[in-house]
Amino acid sequence: EAGYFMRNGEFLTELSLRTLGYEALDRILEWVLGSLVVAPVLAATLGVVTWLTATVLVKAKRKQGET
Repeated sequence: EAGYFMRNGEFLTELSLRTLGYEALDRILEWVLGSLVVAPVLAATLGVVTWLTATVLVKAKRKQGET
């Protein structure tokens, strides 16, 4: 959807066998473009969540060791 939107200025609303199956080769560029946008955003988000979780766990372990 992101790649289709970047190329056409609108979302692909027709999801059928024709658009996903028969036109798959035509959609490869759109899939690549979309992945170049979506993948870094998801990776950064999950990286921040992982870092925050690890920070909270380390602080909890340190606090538990002090008592």
